[in-house]
This record gives sequence, structure tokens and C-alpha cells, in this order.
Amino acid sequence: MIKNIRHTGILTNNLKLAIKFYKDILNFKIVERKRLKGKLITKLLTKSCYPYVDLTYVKFAINKKSPLLEVYYFHNVTTVKPADFKHIAFTVKNINKLHKKLLKNKVAVLTEPIKMNKVKLFFARDFDGNLLEFVEL
Repeated sequence: MIKNIRHTGILTNNLKLAIKFYKDILNFKIVERKRLKGKLITKLLTKSCYPYVDLTYVKFAINKKSPLLEVYYFHNVTTVKPADFKHIAFTVKNINKLHKKLLKNKVAVLTEPIKMNKVKLFFARDFDGNLLEFVEL
């Protein structure tokens, strides 16, 4: 069901310093930078962290084959609570089947699978409360 680890997501309270650290000091390459806000992203993340979402994410990679690191900056939150949104994302084969399996096993599934750009995704929490993202291409 799981094809690979897609990325690890972390939070920052200072996007400028995060970019300097990962890009200039650790030599990651910026693959993408995007601001997300509004109904769709809020619907996706409401149960997982914040009531209204306005965030910028920056995707970093070492090379084209490496898993990505995603750094998130929430514009509408004065102090980010990293434990709320740190996550590991997995690429999956059949997201609907996995979603049903998790529900059947009483896993804390936070959203239905949502179509966003070219992917379908949803969030859940494991038995320790760690946030997991599942993505189907």
C-alpha cells in the first residue's frame, strides 16, 4: 500500500532564517515555494492543527532522487506549535482503500481524501498522535 516516504514536514517561526539554514548552510536546493490559504487548505488541515490556514511552504531537496524536506510557515499564527504539524508524508497506491482500512481499524483519520492540484491526500494520526499525510499521485 505504501510506495515510499514522500517528505518530512517541519514548522518554522522564521521563514527567512529557515531558508538561510537549509539553503545556504546545509546546501539544500529550493524545489518549490508556495503560499496556500483559503477554503480547501483550511478544510484539509482544520482538524490537524489550525482553524484557518494561511501558510507558505518551501520544498527542499538534496538532489532529484532525495526525499523532500518541507518547511511550513503559518502567517496567521504568532507562535507555531511544532508538535501539532510535524509530519511524515507517504506516497500510496490506493488512497481510498487505505482511508477505509484506517477507519476500520479505528485510526484517528482527520479528513476525507481531498483532491488538491494533481494529487489526492488526507491526514491521520498514529497511535502516539504523530501526524501522517497520505498522498496518491
